[in-house]
Amino acid sequence: MTPHTFRKTVATLIDRLVDSDTAARLLGHSSDAITKEFYIEKDRTTPDVSQILQSFAGGTRTIASDTDVVGPS
Repeated sequence: MTPHTFRKTVATLIDRLVDSDTAARLLGHSSDAITKEFYIEKDRTTPDVSQILQSFAGGTRTIASDTDVVGPS
């Protein structure tokens, strides 16, 4: 592990647990702009949209049409 990799790891962890301003101060940066751009790892997670995609493929979601009976007959 290089010193730069260690600094990036620490900056990312502090950003996730506290905030980027605290990470910047601990790294000795005067603002969090450099810390955000070069030291804090970007969050690459994405939301689970599988149900939305399934609905496009004729999956689980049903939409009532005008001819469907709603309520008691």
